[in-house]
Amino acid sequence: MATTNENAVTKEVFDTNTAAWQATSGSVRGMIGTTVLANLFNVPLVDLQEIISEMQLNDKAVSCDAFIGTTETSDGTGNQEMRLYFVGVDADGNNIFERPGPDGEMESAIYDMVMPCPPTCR
Repeated sequence: MATTNENAVTKEVFDTNTAAWQATSGSVRGMIGTTVLANLFNVPLVDLQEIISEMQLNDKAVSCDAFIGTTETSDGTGNQEMRLYFVGVDADGNNIFERPGPDGEMESAIYDMVMPCPPTCR
């Protein structure tokens, strides 16, 4: 199957690469230490559009870095779940972690609008 977007991959490449991650994740029973390994990150399109709009208009970003992190789960087990943080990158290659807010005070320009699976699977 041909693709018209230079960043698109074939379903075969996708299947091969995601199967490799599943095998890695499965070999450690879906956890490394207390971190539950995500199989995917769901990003609602409305949130993705908001991220892009905010970064282009307010942060003057020309690209976006996606950082992987963890946070404690809300189930009281002490386990960690994976997070995906989006941070704008300016024309000089610098991450934009803060920007002036409406009141002139600096506010965060780090976005976390994803739902990792697990635990948020459909």
